This record gives sequence, C-alpha cells and structure tokens, in this order.
Amino acid sequence: SDRCSNLLLASNGGFRMDQARGGYYAEGREPFALCNGAASLVFFKDGHVDVGQWGRDFTKDDLPKIESVRQNLELMVDNGQPVPGISSDKDWGALLPNSYFVWRSGYGVTKDGALVYAGGPALQPGDLARTLINAGAVRVMEGDINPEWVSAHIYSTDASGKCKGTKALTQTQDKGGMRQPDDRYLTTDTRDFVAVFSKPAAAPSS
Repeated sequence: SDRCSNLLLASNGGFRMDQARGGYYAEGREPFALCNGAASLVFFKDGHVDVGQWGRDFTKDDLPKIESVRQNLELMVDNGQPVPGISSDKDWGALLPNSYFVWRSGYGVTKDGALVYAGGPALQPGDLARTLINAGAVRVMEGDINPEWVSAHIYSTDASGKCKGTKALTQTQDKGGMRQPDDRYLTTDTRDFVAVFSKPAAAPSS
C-alpha cells in the first residue's frame, strides 16, 4: 500500500477482551468499558504513546486528546520497579499445559517518553519486567502471551515497491524464533495489534 513506506513495525496486542480485565477505546467509541486501575497503552492524537494506570495517570477527562486506549491486566512495572507479588501473587494470563517458562510480550514507556517493546520465549513475569526495566521502562503493561500470539515484525519496501516483513526473532521455532510468518499484519488478522509508522514528511511550503 502507499503507507508501506511509512510502516516501521507491527507487534501483538493484548489478551482477548474477555480475559483482559480492561477495556478498549478508539475513534470516539468505547466498545469495552475502560476500567480504573487497569494497565493502559494510550495512543494520543498528537502521535505520542504512553503506558500507565487508568484512573491515576489518565482519566476520561483526557479522552478528547486520545486516539485509542488498549487495556490489559494491571501494570507489571511501576516507578521503574516490578510490582509487588509479580512472581507469585498475580495472575498474568492462562498458560499452556505443563508450562513454566512461556512466551510473553510487554510494552513499556521510558522516563523521557519512548515506547519500548519486548517479546520472546522462556519468560516468567519477573523476567519480562526486568527486561523492559533494563531497556529503560518505568511503567509496563503485559501484552499477549504464548507462542501463537507473541509476534513482532519489521517492515520495509523492496525494489519492486512491495511491502516486505521480517520477524524480529527469525530463527526456527525450536530455536526461539517467532511462529508467525513474515507477512503477518499485512492482511486482516484475528487479533488486535500495534502498528508504528514514521511521521510523514511535511509538505513543502509554497
């Protein structure tokens, strides 16, 4: 598409809404009610993105400035530290049978407002939290989990002008590679996802 030249990355969203313990808002509509206390990935109309707790860091009074909100569980990192009980007391999603280390993903925001993503295999909740803290995150929302759903792809335009995707973890699945094909998110998908675009170049002044 003509937007491919601006498409940088797409990555998985969060749990299905019946499991997310949160809501969703986009295009002025709230098909799933936003919940106070829920971890929230917030996309603002001016293009910046934030991660925080709904009802504390953002409220419905902020909605006129917001393009969309995706909530998922509770914050797993707050004030640059893993939340209390991260490894034992909290529910971080349904695991596959006989699993201890699982594929997990998460979105964090740094002190200076940069968005960071991490996703990969063999992660307990505390491991994911520490990985994102090491990347500078001060607040973190867990994304989706398990190998079918943790997926991040980098995009470019090839010589023929076609949009080309590459998995962030390219090895075979048994070596820790992501399961989904390189062209995921270039067609209709059954799950929500996050897409990152470069800012369009400003039109020349006349």
